Amino acid sequence: MKTDYSYQDKAANIVLQSSLSGKYTASVLAACPGAGKTTISQMILNKYTKMFPSARILVLTEGKNVLKNQYLSELDNSHVEIGFTYGGFDSDAQVRVGLPQSINQLTWDKIDMILVDEAHNFFLADMVQKIVKKLNPTYKILMTGSPTQFNGKNEYAIHYIAAEELMQHGVFSSVSMDVARCIDKKNPWRAMEAVLVAAKQKRDDTSKMMVACPTIEYAEKVRDYIEYIGLSVSLSTSANDKDDTEIQKFKNG
Repeated sequence: MKTDYSYQDKAANIVLQSSLSGKYTASVLAACPGAGKTTISQMILNKYTKMFPSARILVLTEGKNVLKNQYLSELDNSHVEIGFTYGGFDSDAQVRVGLPQSINQLTWDKIDMILVDEAHNFFLADMVQKIVKKLNPTYKILMTGSPTQFNGKNEYAIHYIAAEELMQHGVFSSVSMDVARCIDKKNPWRAMEAVLVAAKQKRDDTSKMMVACPTIEYAEKVRDYIEYIGLSVSLSTSANDKDDTEIQKFKNG
């Protein structure tokens, strides 16, 4: 089956038009992993800047430099032709990308649009709400793979892209998920032990793993367990890895 990415342009049009309508607090793109949220956001910014060439646009990414740099890198290597200038908060670009905690680098006192990536994690947090109140964007667009907190609220216009739709478009053929039963998921050591036992039984390749943890404390205990069983590990959190050194160590093997 030939892959059909037309759903991305359709989603960009729907999300942008919902935002421009003025009927909602924010327009939300709720797309499952693999849908291409970043590409869709670039399409939205292309369409918006073509309509409003002098607009000021702020893009907020989740609070680690690696995610900000990833968004900028994906602009550098975009699947679509970019029709606007972009850079960090301290640049003179039309679209400025950065972290909420670095907002003091921004010289603007008013913006036309804000686009928030991974919005489920921090859009409603005090820090971002203070930014929104101060800069007073006319239009707000939220990107998320977990729209639960926005569902069922009439103030948000939500466009969903589900895994089933991606299968219909040939983006991927199926989704597989293995679930490991854990007696005590609040105990990081027991949880990791259960995952590794299940992986070994299924002969999964565990030569290079990435483990996502709910808190920094949990991540530190997972690190301790992995070291205890004799494996090398990089720990990257907002507390210990502000320059992404550990991320790079992981990428480089």
